Amino acid sequence: MADLWKTHGPSIVGLWKCISFEILDVNDNNQILGYPMGSDPLARVQVSPSGYLSAHLATPKTASASKDADTVPVAETVLTGYCGYLTMFKDAEGLGWKTKVDIGSDRHPVGGFEERRLRYWEEGGKDFMELSPAREFPLPDGKMGKGVLIWEKIE
Repeated sequence: MADLWKTHGPSIVGLWKCISFEILDVNDNNQILGYPMGSDPLARVQVSPSGYLSAHLATPKTASASKDADTVPVAETVLTGYCGYLTMFKDAEGLGWKTKVDIGSDRHPVGGFEERRLRYWEEGGKDFMELSPAREFPLPDGKMGKGVLIWEKIE
């Protein structure tokens, strides 16, 4: 990791805001199957200078506090996330990182690993990165999907 971190680490250190979260068809990267967090995703990733990662995603849902027709809907948020030190790697598919989970929600078990594919670039004076979970997953209609998250550095 030392050499990869020395080369790529300074570009990913900082606080990142998710600006897009799409589910793509694994057989056709041009086919968007959905937006699991809607048009305005609420998520942050922070990477420290030593490679410690903290990732949080919030999915707002509307729920009613009562079955009464006159009840005003209340906002309910599902929060998921994890944190731990990341290790960078490079293989035939490109650059990636693997995080050993120190603390995580039930989707991210402590002691397990979260692996992401990574691409980063600068555009118009801003820094961006694309993260894609390494795992593909089945969708209700039987298609296989993969998540693609675009992040903008905000600090």
